[in-house]
Amino acid sequence: MPDTLGMILLVAVLGSALFRLLRWITTPLLRYLGFYRYYAPLFFIQPFGNNRVELHLGTTWDLMKARKLSPQAIMSSLVMGISGLVADAKRGRLQPTLKVRATTYFLSDSTLQRFGFDVRRPNVLEYLAFIGNYAEVCLLRSVVAGRLQLVDLRRVRMAETTVQTLVERETLVGPLMLRAARSQGQYF
Repeated sequence: MPDTLGMILLVAVLGSALFRLLRWITTPLLRYLGFYRYYAPLFFIQPFGNNRVELHLGTTWDLMKARKLSPQAIMSSLVMGISGLVADAKRGRLQPTLKVRATTYFLSDSTLQRFGFDVRRPNVLEYLAFIGNYAEVCLLRSVVAGRLQLVDLRRVRMAETTVQTLVERETLVGPLMLRAARSQGQYF
């Protein structure tokens, strides 16, 4: 039995590492093909099932290529990204009913809710997916902070909304994110 558990863990670790490597290598191609739709240097959406997209604040490729990487730069990218997404929706490029989801550990629940996101704890599968990304997330967070930073798994949240809700809450984007950037200790 211990040998089986060890093999399962080894396969999981190697599989996760291989996935991360492939994602890093393919980021430029997936961006070029439009699979990753960028709205800011560190903000993109990707398809995630039927009438659903997943929001990301950059891949490892994006973060390693960024010239100035700081909490403020990431928050700025978030503001530009949501603004760009809302602009696309207003132009009719995104359906109002399109569902947007994200996994977050750095924005507070109240900030996400003011944007119009419903916030909840991840289910078991979502936690497992996050744990599969844990090493990469900690590495990237450490690069941004300039020192070793681990992610507290108790802070991981799922945030979900629709494009229509983001459009309706558009005027809240700027002030909320500027305040979040000033309070970087709470968010990063």
